[in-house]
Amino acid sequence: MKIGYQFRSFLRWLISGIILVMAASNGLAEERPGYSTPRFMSNGQAISFNYCIEYNKPQTCSALMYDIALDRFLAYQDSAGNRIIDVAVSPSGRLAAFIVQEAGFLFSRTQNCIGVLDIESRRYRRAACSEEARRYPEFISEDKIVFFAEETTETKTGRKLRERKLFLMNLADMAEKQVVATSFYAPSSPRSISEGRHVVFSDFGYVSRENLRTKKTRSKEEPVTDLLRVSLANGNIEVITPGKADFVGLKISLKSGTVYALKQWSSPVAKGFVHDVYVFGPNGAQRITQLEQFIWGMDVSPDERFLALTLATPDRKVMNGELLLYEVETKQFKKLDVMNRDELHISGE
Repeated sequence: MKIGYQFRSFLRWLISGIILVMAASNGLAEERPGYSTPRFMSNGQAISFNYCIEYNKPQTCSALMYDIALDRFLAYQDSAGNRIIDVAVSPSGRLAAFIVQEAGFLFSRTQNCIGVLDIESRRYRRAACSEEARRYPEFISEDKIVFFAEETTETKTGRKLRERKLFLMNLADMAEKQVVATSFYAPSSPRSISEGRHVVFSDFGYVSRENLRTKKTRSKEEPVTDLLRVSLANGNIEVITPGKADFVGLKISLKSGTVYALKQWSSPVAKGFVHDVYVFGPNGAQRITQLEQFIWGMDVSPDERFLALTLATPDRKVMNGELLLYEVETKQFKKLDVMNRDELHISGE
């Protein structure tokens, strides 16, 4: 009896660990070989993602955009050799925002900055530089972006805690301010909704951590991925979809507000976890793909016509080694090959 209980406890711990890894893949995890979690631009015409080459030392990572209609890849290349990741494009298409990673000299650490590019001139400004990570800039209007900034603190016992905080930046003066005092563990890229008044993103264990803070925790409560809506006016946080143990990678359609997620289960055939995409409706979660593969990351286009999926290679040696564009209605998909790509050469001011 005791052995059975211990085994179940171990299994629960193991599954939670795997969910944690999955949450990190949709959060601020970086520099992993393969493809990052893809994200559709607000116009639905392009997909943004990072691609890191596995065996390069130091590792080579590029920020790419894929134009769906033209079937064309565009890689952002900095003339100074700085790494560019996490590209987002403004509603007008005239500006781009991204993270600039400037390598440190001798013993200094890498500087992470927010870069804002005038696409026509190919010149960018930088701001909010820090040795701590910055991730996922997203336009909420033509003159404002939001992004996550990482802060590391040390506890009395010497343990280091990494917290991610949401910031808003005015592009006119490149001044930033924190949106909400709450920190997040592994947030996904924020998406602008309701004409820039709110942003939506998922975070691993948000509800369970809040329950701990307010002493409302249930016994043996397992952390899961929750979908959140944050007001940029007053910092109010609303839980749109409380997490469930077998759903990860929650996303929201920018057009209808429909929630999409990856459901995971253990497959004896695949000898590990596999996923498919589900959509939440009045009658519960409905399965819309039949892939039964390990899906590292997912996003849905604003019109809900396409899914962008990062999958494991067939041998599972690279868990985010393939990128698919999946058409929901026809269930047809194609693998995207980034080897043939154009380059956009940019430089800082």
